[in-house]
Amino acid sequence: LLVATAVAGSGRAAVAGAGSGAGAQVPPTLDSLFVSGTLGINTFRVPNIVTTANGTLIAIAQGKLFGHGDNGATSILMRRSDTAGRSWEPATVVLSDPTNSSEFDAVLSYEPVGNTLILVYQAMKVRDLCGPCVQNVRRSTTYGRSWGAPTQVPSVNTTGGGGVSSGVVLTRGKYKGRLLVPQRHDCHGC
Repeated sequence: LLVATAVAGSGRAAVAGAGSGAGAQVPPTLDSLFVSGTLGINTFRVPNIVTTANGTLIAIAQGKLFGHGDNGATSILMRRSDTAGRSWEPATVVLSDPTNSSEFDAVLSYEPVGNTLILVYQAMKVRDLCGPCVQNVRRSTTYGRSWGAPTQVPSVNTTGGGGVSSGVVLTRGKYKGRLLVPQRHDCHGC
């Protein structure tokens, strides 16, 4: 995940100060938040980032422990920034299996009314990739500093696979307050 950070304002890079010429633009800084081959992770993929009401940035990525393909042991790692992306805390593991036998697909969303980060994920044993895809949810009201215990999402469709994208909370209309998370119909194409 490569993040570009510009000075807050109108959405444009800030005008540079003295010594750089009037009207000069300051280029955004680029940060590599998750680098494959580091932190015991072979390959990082499918990054996701959300902004909370207080401006905290939360970035997650899927870390493939032993390879880069769809199947295989996975962890979900997270990085936080309380400085609008000017600096980032070290990566922490949000989901992991110490036996290195789980596949995690995760979607991170932010619900502003309850000030809650919501992580929807599926967890299955690598040996059971064609088995049921059970969806779970973990919540954080501490801007990702701590996470609640997982709860299972009730579902009649046990073949629905988790996504690796962003979800949104609906803010108006008949379904205001509902979390809308993309899902795929098949779980690993079985």
